[in-house]
Amino acid sequence: MKKEKEAFPVLPPWWTDEVVTRFKAKISSVFILHGDITCLVPNPLVDEEPRSPYIPLQEMMNRIFLKGERKMVILYNIASGPRFLIPEMEKEFRAITEMDKGDEGGKDGDPVASAKAGLRARRSIPREPELALPLIEKVLNKMDSVALIIESAHSIFPEASNTSLSQNTVTNIERLRSWAQDRRVKNQNNLVFLMTDIASKISGELRQSSTRITTVFIPKPRPEDREHYVEHLTKGSTERQEVAGEITALEKKLKKPNGKEKIEEQISELEERLSEFPSVFPVPDDFNSDVFVNATQGMSLRQILEIFRHSNQTKRPIDLFYVREKKREILNSEYGDVMEVMDPDWGLDEIGGLEHVKNYFREILNAIKRGEVRAIPQGITLMGPPGTAKTVLVEALAKDSGYNFIKMKNARSMWVGQSEERTERQITGLMALAPVVVMNDEA
Repeated sequence: MKKEKEAFPVLPPWWTDEVVTRFKAKISSVFILHGDITCLVPNPLVDEEPRSPYIPLQEMMNRIFLKGERKMVILYNIASGPRFLIPEMEKEFRAITEMDKGDEGGKDGDPVASAKAGLRARRSIPREPELALPLIEKVLNKMDSVALIIESAHSIFPEASNTSLSQNTVTNIERLRSWAQDRRVKNQNNLVFLMTDIASKISGELRQSSTRITTVFIPKPRPEDREHYVEHLTKGSTERQEVAGEITALEKKLKKPNGKEKIEEQISELEERLSEFPSVFPVPDDFNSDVFVNATQGMSLRQILEIFRHSNQTKRPIDLFYVREKKREILNSEYGDVMEVMDPDWGLDEIGGLEHVKNYFREILNAIKRGEVRAIPQGITLMGPPGTAKTVLVEALAKDSGYNFIKMKNARSMWVGQSEERTERQITGLMALAPVVVMNDEA
């Protein structure tokens, strides 16, 4: 009996469980979002925008804020400066920060005053953090229902030794600490998000629990998330699938001699209707979505989309070999400096000798199959001189278990903060790829 699919959540669990809950409980008003920040997520307004069922994370946040009638939504990064969802918000920002103060000077016909007023009105909002953040602070203090999204926050609030930080950077960090602890910001229903791929890039001063800043990890998609996305890519929406099914049923009726012209007319109308939906990727008749979902463990939805696009462009069929090849290529480009994703070639039965070691590994494999977690060791130390098949045995364990196989690289660095950053990337990568066999060679 085929199990019924779970209802697809409109919003990611980390958003509802961490951000919404802690904000409504008035625990935090400032959040550090790290991990898969470039992810694709379900569109919360999919009923109004059926052609865009999946959108980037930041677009999801924009839609939530607009739907929630946020009075001000500010998007800020160090390169472009503050941006706004709608022009009216920028006008309100300028009015509150008094950037255009004195524009009334040209009302009496004074051409010089009019020229100065015009220059002020055209003056762009400063991009530099030491100039832009004080202006944003004025808005947070004077307005309610403000949402601020700071992109690439590690470039403004970096982690480093105290001696290497400039005075401006120290001021920026302290300014953000004060926002997190300011009751006015919290009571006025204001929200601040710091976006970064790795939390350890953000100043440790902001990651302490005493700051009341909540750090939220955005994980790679779960199997059910990948399953829904693959179905969207290969079959489209439920309505599209229904139309395609009607066309298939009518095409079968074409084989019968009666009413052929009427059936062809119906098919033509349905095909015209089908063309109104977003196109889907072609897949082989024997395409198994369950196998594909399992094979893409540890990949983001964007990376899965990359596989389909590459397959469509190169006209290569999406089989298990192709998916593993692309997965290894994509993940090694993402994690290659801290670990290597490998595809094991050998199983235990293909290794000669070492029966006592292989028997021990078979006991572990049997425990994995039975789901007896307590019988599976958390680590195994293999000792012996070079060339005695230590690496091959670990590879065979990974192949026979069906788990991902990772070879770790040295995470240590001579630069301040780099070791912590590399270690965090290793940990988040292993979490995304789990279940996984990890080999630390030359330990």
